[in-house]
Amino acid sequence: MNTTVRNTVLNSQRPIRVAITLAIGLLVLRTWLMLGLVAPVHVAGDSMAGTLLGPHHVFTCQTCGHHFPVSAERMRTDRMAVCPLCRQTTGPTDETNLSSGQHLLIDRTAFQFRRPRRWEVVVFRCPERAADLCVKRVVGLPGEQVEIRDGDIYVDGQICRKDLSRQRAVRQLVDKTSGDHRPVRWRPSSWTAQPPTTPRSATGWRSDGDHFMFEPPTIHKPPSETDWLTYYHNDGRPIRDDAATNQNVTRRLNLVADVMLSCRVQIERRATDPPGRLLLSATDFREPFEVHITPALREICLLRNGRIVWRTTLDGDPFRQPIQIELSLFDRQLLMAIDGQTCLTYPYQAADRPSRPTSRPLAIGVQNLAVSVDRLSVWRDVYYGPLAGSPFPSGGAGHGLSGECQLGPNEFFVLGDNSPISLDSRTWQMSGLAAKFLVGKPLGVQ
Repeated sequence: MNTTVRNTVLNSQRPIRVAITLAIGLLVLRTWLMLGLVAPVHVAGDSMAGTLLGPHHVFTCQTCGHHFPVSAERMRTDRMAVCPLCRQTTGPTDETNLSSGQHLLIDRTAFQFRRPRRWEVVVFRCPERAADLCVKRVVGLPGEQVEIRDGDIYVDGQICRKDLSRQRAVRQLVDKTSGDHRPVRWRPSSWTAQPPTTPRSATGWRSDGDHFMFEPPTIHKPPSETDWLTYYHNDGRPIRDDAATNQNVTRRLNLVADVMLSCRVQIERRATDPPGRLLLSATDFREPFEVHITPALREICLLRNGRIVWRTTLDGDPFRQPIQIELSLFDRQLLMAIDGQTCLTYPYQAADRPSRPTSRPLAIGVQNLAVSVDRLSVWRDVYYGPLAGSPFPSGGAGHGLSGECQLGPNEFFVLGDNSPISLDSRTWQMSGLAAKFLVGKPLGVQ
């Protein structure tokens, strides 16, 4: 009888012990390992859009169908918004369409045994408001001299370049042809205005919705003659650093030459003489670059100002099936990837010639080759610039007269991805973020 009573009491206490153990475990996780697991941590601002979003409204453009977020804090008074792709005004929205800021899980152990790396996203206690958590991207490391020049980051006098994964993390969409958005910004040289609704001929460039196809003529053109499919930016103006999130922000827009093209290409293999080529063209406003791909030879050449500066032969034959191509001119570097694998990186110094902005920074060309191109997207790099009312370099006491910031042995230079509105190392009284303020790394954020 006594044994039965004792077992009953122990069994009744077991759920309590489990609950206490779980509570202690969660407390340990929250205190030492993970933040945001027990008490949610939500993004409250827009300094890291479009990597991380605070409270926002999602608009669907009534003209092209594109979905895009707009900061709740920066909504227009009429609750309308301008689509970043087709530039048409859409809306209005209402309060029921409000989405809360993204939920973060923060690994508090990430920097216990190592320092943050360049381009890594970090969470820290704000140096000027210690009770608040902030999230930014590290661009300068301890002991470095950091400078912002023409929208790029320079460290110790040298430009900082991003690899493909970092470019993908910060790139911002400029245009796309997939989905409902009509590919009106891509035009073959044979079309003087908008794409025709039906093919004009059996050869040359043709459009079928968001696909472009090229069929070479039966009588081959000279090998040097190229049929181009060219990107024309909105209203014939160069790309600038505007963002859909910042609908109600009045500021001077900056020209952006750092662009990326991504597309899917399918090549029809034919025995021709000379072998057909696929060409990718990009310009940084100062000089042209062309990548020449010869599928039959598995050869890739890079031309700068018409001169070959790089050449390689690929292992295997990736052109037997549709391939995803990414071509970028970020940070004074031409980079190309096929199916996510970088096959070309060419860092270079800017040409000593005047900048000539153009609304046609990208083009795809063919020579004696049958191809199909779709999923065309144009992206731009983050443009780090001055803030209205607190221009870099005079925004913080840590900046020198030359516009350079010398970091101490335990300081980091951090910036927001939404550069036009981010309060960061450009504006703080002491620009360098002391390592003691670091909290951790948000999980799943590049």
